[in-house]
Amino acid sequence: MRSVTIDDVGVFHVARRTCELYSVEIMSGWGRLRASNGRGRSLWYQPSIFTGSFVIGCEAEEGLIVEIQGGPPTVNVNFREKTRDLV
Repeated sequence: MRSVTIDDVGVFHVARRTCELYSVEIMSGWGRLRASNGRGRSLWYQPSIFTGSFVIGCEAEEGLIVEIQGGPPTVNVNFREKTRDLV
């Protein structure tokens, strides 16, 4: 399991390999949040950010991209990707 905290707006390439988007925890912020795979297919979209923890559990082929629009958020993205030991 890996985790990344995002505290700015923009587009973030969180993972470069195929992984599982496990959950998203929103601690603060306002605006929109979208998670897509490396091919640009939308995996999860929240049109209005509000605090909470969301278990998603979906595969992100060829990477994981998180896009945040609006005010400065505090968001934790948890994902699982195979380590070099397992590849």
